[in-house]
Amino acid sequence: MLIMPQDKHVSGSEIAEILSLVDNLPNRRDEPIAGDLDGDFDFWFDGGACRFVTGVTEYVFASGAEASSGVLPFFNLSISFPDGRTVTVKQHIP
Repeated sequence: MLIMPQDKHVSGSEIAEILSLVDNLPNRRDEPIAGDLDGDFDFWFDGGACRFVTGVTEYVFASGAEASSGVLPFFNLSISFPDGRTVTVKQHIP
């Protein structure tokens, strides 16, 4: 059994929060409103923004986390937290 130091552990709730934002894109909009993240994004949503880069969808979240998803025929999302922790959520196709 692998035991990670507590400061490097990514909780299920941290992962679930990112997955929920990516899945729901709450109040998605094509123009930023007051309080949205600054930057060159293709759209914004409550809690973050998104840009499309050739073959990749990049998400930036208000929490400082970032995520990216490639163009694959299955779900694949890499999440980077501001403190350097990373998680990959990947669907396995049998």
